[in-house]
This record gives sequence, structure tokens and C-alpha cells, in this order.
Amino acid sequence: AVWTTATGERIAGQEDEPNESGATAMLLAFDGDSIAVSGRLALRGEGASDRDLYRLPIDDAHAGRFTDIRLLGQGTDERRLCLLDMTETELRCVSGNGGTALNDLVLAAGDYLIAVSGVPAPDSPYLLRVEVTGEAVSGFEQEPNDRPDLASPLAPDGDGWTGSGRLGTEDIDHVAVTISGEPQLWRIDLTGEAGVTVELLEATGSAVMKSDSGPNGPVINDAYLVPGTQMLRIAGAGDYTVTLTPLGPPDPQQEREPNNALDRSQPIRLAETRTGRLATAGDYDAYRFSLQGETAVRIETTAPDDAQVALQLEWQGVSVTTVETTGPGEPAVYTGTLQAGDYA
Repeated sequence: AVWTTATGERIAGQEDEPNESGATAMLLAFDGDSIAVSGRLALRGEGASDRDLYRLPIDDAHAGRFTDIRLLGQGTDERRLCLLDMTETELRCVSGNGGTALNDLVLAAGDYLIAVSGVPAPDSPYLLRVEVTGEAVSGFEQEPNDRPDLASPLAPDGDGWTGSGRLGTEDIDHVAVTISGEPQLWRIDLTGEAGVTVELLEATGSAVMKSDSGPNGPVINDAYLVPGTQMLRIAGAGDYTVTLTPLGPPDPQQEREPNNALDRSQPIRLAETRTGRLATAGDYDAYRFSLQGETAVRIETTAPDDAQVALQLEWQGVSVTTVETTGPGEPAVYTGTLQAGDYA
């Protein structure tokens, strides 16, 4: 037999159970530009934890504006706060003890889910607040943008592009630009707090260039970008500004970044000279050439007076030799006879 017992009148502003799934999520309603609701995470049987879901409707009046979602707790129990789409796919999540927040959200009109989960604590209620704080600013990143398909657009700045943002807890930002015109070289500057990094991504979302250092912050030099959408990934903590500056078309004999992997190596013919630049201590440039038969070769890499270089030669993926110089300005030279095959 099953008995039900009334425990009292429903109190406005408190969660309605059951609300563990998108289908049963409690519908929230704005009061002006804010929402406040309290709840608690309780045990749902032996070994089962509670998860509270709320349905957040964003109408035209609140769409495209900065929105903060805050979770406040009375204790120190760990809580996880997530923004989900209506398929319950995570868009942005943060964790914290006692309380945490999703800041700088800019949401399109439509319905979303807010999930609160963590250590069950029936005697420790939480307060969930949603606040629309102001109008979105062009060029400032728009959360959620933790995935490439959610990238925030940068703003035009003369011939280049610029944007700013804020990296919070468990945060990664993706920003994008749509470049037109002829392919050319670009410089990507990131200024901000210590520890921030910037990556240039390919269409698959994999990084092809990365920088975590520079005189005034991370710098990616000489990125050869073709027309179309270009994606950057920014990680770290704190405020930042990112700038893309066009440098013009490359010299035909100059290396083209990204080329710091064998599958992105550039061809070089016998008796041909190439020029390049190693922008950071961790940068390297890869070239490839083929020999049709046994051939005597000389490979020379020169360096400016204030730099030191090394030369590594591979044959079909097997190391042949590494030449390291002993001081700045010295050339790295290999002389020998190589058999037929593909070299890098």
C-alpha cells in the first residue's frame, strides 16, 4: 500500500518536486529582470542523489542581454551549476563549495534548463538567482562559448579584429572572425592576467598554433589565414583582450605558419632557400624534401646574432641526426650522403 501525507501549503519561490529531468523541470518566471527560487538537494533512495532542474524561458525582452545565474548555499557542500539546452546538453558548468555562478551569459530567445546538483544536504537549502544585468557589448565575449560551435564574434577594428572577455571558474572561451579578401599573414596578440593562453584552431577544433608567452602577453606571429571563419580558443583566468592584426601577403620564399608539425611541413627543393622566423622558444618550422636516388647534400640553417638554432633531420619518420649549435649566431650545418626517400 502507498500513503501520501500533506505537509503544508506550497510556498511561492520554492522548488517543486519532482524536477529531476527536463520533462519535469520547474518553470521559472521573471519578476522584472530577476528570478529567485530556493531548493534543497535530498537523497532519493539508497545511493541515489538529487538533481534539480529548472526551465528558464528567455523572451525577446531578455534575449541578447548580459545575464548572471548565481547559486548561493548556507553550508560548504559542493554544488554544481549548469546551463543546459532543452536536450539536456551542457552549455556551461561550474562547481563550488557553498556557492558558485555563471556570469556574462548572453542568451538567444528560447527555453533553457538550469541544473543544480551535488552532495545531498536536505537540511541545507540553496538559493538560485537569475539576474539580467545590462545590455551586451559588441566585442565582449558572450557566454556560453566553451565550445567552438558557440564561439563569440570579435568586433572589427580598422583592418583587423579585437575583442575582450573574462575567464571565470572552469572557463574556456572560443572567439571567431570571418576573414575576407586575399590570404595573408596575421599577428594574434593576447593581453591579460598571467597564465592565459591562445590557440588557433582548425575546422576539427584541434589547435594548430598556440602561445602562452610574449613580451606583453601571448603572441602568435605570421599565422597564414585564408578567407573564411577563423577560430581562437582562450584559456586561463581573469580579464583579457585579443587582437588580430593583418601583416600583408607573405614573401614567396618565407615559411607559412602553421608549420610546426610534420603533417603541416612545407616543401623545399634542392638548391632552394627558405626564410622564416621562430617567434617563441617553443616554436619550430618543418620542411620536407624527396630524393630520387643516393645524393650528397648540405643543409645549412643560419641564425641572427642574438639567436640560437638547431637542425633535426628525419628520414621517413626515423631520426637521421640532430645538429645543435653552441652559441648565438652560429649556423647549424649537416653534410652527408642520403639514400632515396622522403625527408623532413
